[in-house]
Amino acid sequence: HVLRIETSEGDLKTVPLKGLSVAVFYDRVFSSLGELGIMVGIRPVPYDMPGVGIEPFPSDYQHMAYDEEYVNRFWRILVQVSSIFQVFRGWFIGKSSPVHFFWHHADLALTLFSGRPVPVKEGAKQVELEASSHEMISFGFWAGDQQIREPAFYAYMHPQPAGFMNEPLSPKEAFWSHQAGLALLMYEDVRNSADSPEKAVLDFLESVYQAGAKRANWDIEALRLPSFEKQLKEQAQRQHKEHADILEKLERPDA
Repeated sequence: HVLRIETSEGDLKTVPLKGLSVAVFYDRVFSSLGELGIMVGIRPVPYDMPGVGIEPFPSDYQHMAYDEEYVNRFWRILVQVSSIFQVFRGWFIGKSSPVHFFWHHADLALTLFSGRPVPVKEGAKQVELEASSHEMISFGFWAGDQQIREPAFYAYMHPQPAGFMNEPLSPKEAFWSHQAGLALLMYEDVRNSADSPEKAVLDFLESVYQAGAKRANWDIEALRLPSFEKQLKEQAQRQHKEHADILEKLERPDA
């Protein structure tokens, strides 16, 4: 469990992650960058983290928790979710973001764009200005926050068209949070999916996409691969067969 800082010339510095306070980690990272000839300037205070405080990084010796087991678990979840998001992104042939780890809320995110510009939302912070300049449907997975107190998949649309949150969602465990302005599917429901976790997530992403694209009058057919429905059908059939094979094997007397 280390941070690797490697240059294009092959120079390498590593910083261990376990047992370091924020202050010590901050000092070692910037010292390593300096030794590599990389000069970086940041605003060294927490950003938009209510309840955590605003203690500057260089003097924060309080926060130093690092649980290797749960860091590894979270990383493994992100790897699996990333692969599912990549599949979903591949069905869309319009402009989209990469599947990326968003620094603000530490969430894995993907955004699809219609290509139509929209007015920047009122009160947008500097970091949000470019992200909110065009019509979009955004999807993600994160470990939760002050409002959503457990891991979940989420999705929202900007700007939100009338009737968006009245559209049906899949699977049946998914729901609209009018307070948060999000469609949500809890991670625990995905883990316990009667079908397959992958299908549950793909169904959720597709149902929100259909809701937003329909209500905002996106050209759905022009923005999707021609073989999309065929892929969905074949995938569902394949997963159903795999599930049936597993059940049949478990029911055998010699299993």
